[in-house]
Amino acid sequence: MFNSPGKQSIVRILISIAGSIIGTLSTLFIYPLDMPLHGLSMFILTTSLMFTPFLMFGSGAVAINNYQEFRTDDRRDNGFLSVIFSMYLFGSALFALAFFFGGDWMSKFFYSGKAEYNKYFGYILPLTILQAGCALIDVYLNNFTKVIIPALFKEFLLKLTLPLLIGLHVLGYISIQTVMIGLLGNYLLALILLLIYTFYLRRHSFTINFKFLNNDRVKRITNYAFFAILGAFGSQLVNYLDIIMIKAILPPLEFISVYATHYNLANFINMPIVAIIAVAGPLVARYIGEKNEEKLAHIYKSSSTIMLLLGCFLTACIMFNMESIYGLMANGDAYRSGFMVFVFLGLAKLFDMATGLNSQIIGYSKYYKFNFYSVMILGLLNTVFNYVLIHRMGISGAALATLISMTLFNVFKLWYVKKKFGIWPFTMKDLYILMITIGLGTMVYFIPAGDNNYVQIIVRSGIFTLLFWAIAIKFDFSPQVSMYFWGVVKRLKGN
Repeated sequence: MFNSPGKQSIVRILISIAGSIIGTLSTLFIYPLDMPLHGLSMFILTTSLMFTPFLMFGSGAVAINNYQEFRTDDRRDNGFLSVIFSMYLFGSALFALAFFFGGDWMSKFFYSGKAEYNKYFGYILPLTILQAGCALIDVYLNNFTKVIIPALFKEFLLKLTLPLLIGLHVLGYISIQTVMIGLLGNYLLALILLLIYTFYLRRHSFTINFKFLNNDRVKRITNYAFFAILGAFGSQLVNYLDIIMIKAILPPLEFISVYATHYNLANFINMPIVAIIAVAGPLVARYIGEKNEEKLAHIYKSSSTIMLLLGCFLTACIMFNMESIYGLMANGDAYRSGFMVFVFLGLAKLFDMATGLNSQIIGYSKYYKFNFYSVMILGLLNTVFNYVLIHRMGISGAALATLISMTLFNVFKLWYVKKKFGIWPFTMKDLYILMITIGLGTMVYFIPAGDNNYVQIIVRSGIFTLLFWAIAIKFDFSPQVSMYFWGVVKRLKGN
């Protein structure tokens, strides 16, 4: 029913929207009821995410970059799934050893002012292993444009689990330790379901063809995986280091709760890019392998415009509704101090979306080492920016550090893709999208909408949505979006 890449991408976006709605409701009505527990949960989840590249041992990048080399018509794929899964298991064993011997040093970053929370540091290890396994299966299935089921198991399930666990704790039914066990159970269940689904689709790929793994092939995969590990870790430093450094510099968990809440709102902007890259990534790898420069340039520009269009829409909707959102939250005044966190992170996400598939184009080409060098440098810069700016500006400084790092990172990638491939993601339509967004957003913000926060959100969002998309379709900012819109209209008319 949803076999085409376009439909898979759209359904995944819809799943992400549903998950984000649940996350938004949780942010408004559940997480503020226990800010320390929310901060603890987000710190543990974020820390485990930052370490996943080490556990995956480059297998995630290999899963996309090298699949075409292993691919066979009988779906055996020379045991490719077992190859990348073995890399993940080896990485997990190494990380477990490092965690065992270096845990005392790492735990210093975990300590908070509340001793009862310090004992949960050990949950980072199993959570990292489980999250890495889920991420690997998700990436592997992208080769077959199977992005719906992984989205349900890997992303949507947690959106339900975390607020449920925190809510039960607030009501007094379960302990903090049970909340942590519940998080482990969530990812364990997700990994089991993903493995069952993958076995159903590609069961023969679980058997390795050792004759196919000659010395030259193993050497190339290992070399690529090595740079992928370091590059991915550098990227994680840019994306997740802020929460860890906030914890190290500002120990109270409430700071993490405020930051994570606005971080999640900014991730709502980033939502479409996950679905688009999941489908477009394998296509980029294929076009580069086929040396099809025309199709590569087309997907580069079209994806950039689509992501900018969706990103501008979501950024504006959240921005002019922030005061109403604070008014709905249980501890709205406590979270209001994080407004600039959203502004900085939102701009970082928006620029990342606008620059399109830079990382994929570089990462799946012979120039993949550039991603490693640039992302490691920027990861280190982000560390310095975080240290300086958090001390000066608090949690807003962490967000500003991310904005600076991500902007530099994407500017470097824009320049490099232009130099090596001669392609550019931007068109004049992108400028029009930005102008329309700023103009409409400003106008809608000043529309009188009464004193009721719900009414304000509905009225302003409704007016902006109608005007924004009417203009986008009228002037055909994105042919792909317009085509999809008119296709839906045609089906609704019964033609």
